[in-house]
Amino acid sequence: MKNKHAKVFVVFLGSALLLSPLVMLISCKQLHKTPATPPPPDLTNPPSENPGQGNPNSPNPNPSNPTPVTKYKVTVTQPANGNIEVSPALPADGKVDKGSELTFRLSANAGYKVKALTIGDATYSDVTDNTITKKVKIEKETAVSAIVEAEASSEPIPGVQITTDSNGTITATGTISLDQISNLAEKAVNGNVIDTKNLTIKSFKKENNNFTAYTISKTALKKAAKALSVLNIENADSTKQNITLDENANIKTISGDISLKDIMECSNEETTEIAKYIAYNLKEKTEPDFDSANLKINTFNKKPKENSENIEWEYTSTPITPKFLKETKLNALNKALLNFKDGGISVDVSFASHQGETEEQKQNDYFDITEFYNEIENGKLKNIKNIPADKVKGNIFLRGERELNIDTNNEDYTNYPNAEELVSLIKKFNNNKIVTVGSVYVAGTLNELLPYLLKINGKPQIEKNYGDIKIVNYYNTKCYKTGYKNGKLPASHLQEYYNRAKHNAMRIMDTTIENLDSTNYTGDFVGDMLTRVNFTGGDLSNISFFSCMTGGGYLKFENTILPKTMEGSVIFDLTLKNSKFPDLNLSLGKTIKALPKIENSLKIYNLKNKLFDQWTKEDIEQFKMKKDGPKEFIGPRYIWEKFPYKKESEYGTPTIFIEDNTTGSIQKPTNTFLALLQNQGRSRG
Repeated sequence: MKNKHAKVFVVFLGSALLLSPLVMLISCKQLHKTPATPPPPDLTNPPSENPGQGNPNSPNPNPSNPTPVTKYKVTVTQPANGNIEVSPALPADGKVDKGSELTFRLSANAGYKVKALTIGDATYSDVTDNTITKKVKIEKETAVSAIVEAEASSEPIPGVQITTDSNGTITATGTISLDQISNLAEKAVNGNVIDTKNLTIKSFKKENNNFTAYTISKTALKKAAKALSVLNIENADSTKQNITLDENANIKTISGDISLKDIMECSNEETTEIAKYIAYNLKEKTEPDFDSANLKINTFNKKPKENSENIEWEYTSTPITPKFLKETKLNALNKALLNFKDGGISVDVSFASHQGETEEQKQNDYFDITEFYNEIENGKLKNIKNIPADKVKGNIFLRGERELNIDTNNEDYTNYPNAEELVSLIKKFNNNKIVTVGSVYVAGTLNELLPYLLKINGKPQIEKNYGDIKIVNYYNTKCYKTGYKNGKLPASHLQEYYNRAKHNAMRIMDTTIENLDSTNYTGDFVGDMLTRVNFTGGDLSNISFFSCMTGGGYLKFENTILPKTMEGSVIFDLTLKNSKFPDLNLSLGKTIKALPKIENSLKIYNLKNKLFDQWTKEDIEQFKMKKDGPKEFIGPRYIWEKFPYKKESEYGTPTIFIEDNTTGSIQKPTNTFLALLQNQGRSRG
């Protein structure tokens, strides 16, 4: 046993001796190195979210490090006119322990009432004594807010009855003065709108028989616009407007009537009469499609007569001007009509134009003929057709300047004022001599206009200056619509047409002109269109018919001395009856040159002299410069034998000769073949 213990001791001692230097070496190294990395955390006992508060997890395996309690923030937004109390009071940072129970109490300031309290995702509206109280447990971050509303004013408004139904709809009826509508608007609390469709708003106050208009600011109107459903306004001049406004007090809808005087006098003022505010708002609204069709514009102003025991009205006309009509086409008054009656009373209508300090300004201050005519026919002025002519006064100065519209072919597509429209205006208004026409080109049918162009007692009838009315050139205006047609054209009217036509170019159709000669007509028919025109009587020998035309129609001379020349003229059908050639004293060549070209037919009845007697048949037949003949010649054989035309048409077909030696026309053979045989037999004779 002794030996066994000795061996163990020896082994232990040896080991100790071997380890001693190693231990000393490690200890020495540790004196010269950084501290060792701490051990990893104990995940079975995590640190607290709020150090020092303990860990709420249970069980806590590490009692030496208690788990902290979870906290949530409560954010309270106080209403402007009330208060939210919290019990118990919140700490400065607003954080409370999870599960805390808090009581919130909402109250309102004087003049206001509580409506709702919102806590987190829930909203409470159970009101007791103008408070809402609610106790809740806080389980998460929580926001608290409230709605507090103004209470409606309880002050009564004279003349107004205010009721509230079970749905909370407020209705106002009766009559209120304009200066009280702000007070009424205050009763529309919390975004509600008062139903005012049966409420009349008087815009004036009356003292004895004197009416004084209230004024109102745009700020007050904005307030009313948000609170009142409609404004039914009654003015001192008996005009009424029913309007609705947007939030900026701009007019959304309107009906009723308004004074032209208010439209003319309104301006952009912060505070003004309500009628003038409405007028200015409509004038400045550049929306011609705005619906003003239910609005009438009274052209008269109406006020009570002074010192009248009972109210008697006196009327003052507000002049209608070109500027007004032009501007209203571009603004919200475009669809409104002018009104000239107060009930059944026709009031004087006044026009004003040709105004200005300089002549240029006066010339530019005009009613456009076309636009003025259209306004009367189916526009703003259409009700004037029901007004007696003697009620229309002032000065209607008419013109019609146009920007030319001419294409590359020199065709004129300019929309000139129409002569018939001008005549209509003259007939409507000129009994009172109030129409004056300035410088203007007109187109269209001239029959009724020409008499107005004559001077009477040396003075123009309707023109500012004689000759102001000019007539467009017929042959390059669209569709040849300008000219005289379907009537008897006196020489004096023809002279006016000639004098005023551009380039003296005239178009006359389906017309008879009697006893014309160079003493009553100093013009000509050079280049003119004469379609189905009859000249009867007169002496045309000194009037040129150079290069005139008939189109597809005829030209007829009866009992006349014929023109000396129709050189260059193209006539479809020419008839000479009981007429006479003038003394030409020309050579054969010049005589034939003076003849017109005849495309279809030449008819000669009872010619009073023989133009070609001085030349033989052979001279005429051999003349090389003769024009192509017509398709048909009706007349005496002696003219056929000395026919000054080729005996064939321009198409090479033989001219049909039908002999007639009488003073009237004969029945033309209806069978073309028979006519050709007749022509061939006679041409051999």
